[in-house]
Amino acid sequence: MIRLSRIFRHFLFPVGCMLAGLALAGCSPVGLVIGAGASVANTATEDRGLDGASSDTMIDSTVRGALGRAGYGYFSDVNVTVRERRVLLSGFVRSENDRKKLVEAASKSDGVAEVIDALRVGPSPEMSDSARDKLIEQEISAGLLFDGNVKSNNYIAESSQRVVFLMGVAQSQAELNRVIARARNTDFVRAVFSFVLMKNDPKRVGPNETVTSVTITRPQGIPGPLVRSESDSPAAKENR
Repeated sequence: MIRLSRIFRHFLFPVGCMLAGLALAGCSPVGLVIGAGASVANTATEDRGLDGASSDTMIDSTVRGALGRAGYGYFSDVNVTVRERRVLLSGFVRSENDRKKLVEAASKSDGVAEVIDALRVGPSPEMSDSARDKLIEQEISAGLLFDGNVKSNNYIAESSQRVVFLMGVAQSQAELNRVIARARNTDFVRAVFSFVLMKNDPKRVGPNETVTSVTITRPQGIPGPLVRSESDSPAAKENR
């Protein structure tokens, strides 16, 4: 049976965003072209560039295919985020064996340089949790967008039961500190984990570089599943 939280997170919400975008564009071909052009221009100004973004899109598709062959259809609460060939797996699985199975599948996918295993074992989140996570992601993104001291399009925030994972490239430590602070100060956030690399970090891998081995990173201290009494409380943060 397909969970409503899964439908909301991966179908209804994206469709709603698409319809909202069409409304803002007046549903006209000109509006759609302008929107697409703005998106390309925005991607081009990211540090990873158009080639890097294209490579990440292909890797994302490859990883999702690999997870599907490994039984991803039964793992309804796993999120995949790719930045500069680094794959972040977050969300929930049913057992440690399932977690290891998905990490292995992702690590064997073409083009992957690193797998960040932020998966947790626990029950599927409620639909209200998925809605809250989307609101958290939107609030963080909006805050960064309007921060003149942050190159916002270099960052992405993924929230899973109010635990925020940051990916991207920082121009400086000062900029990264602002991004982390923005995420930490967002209502209802329980904890923040940064996997952001500095601009001059040798760990950054270009779209055409050869990868001889895949790094698997397992962060420590990620909070477990939400206790129901915590669901609507903005307090008790465990930021990192």
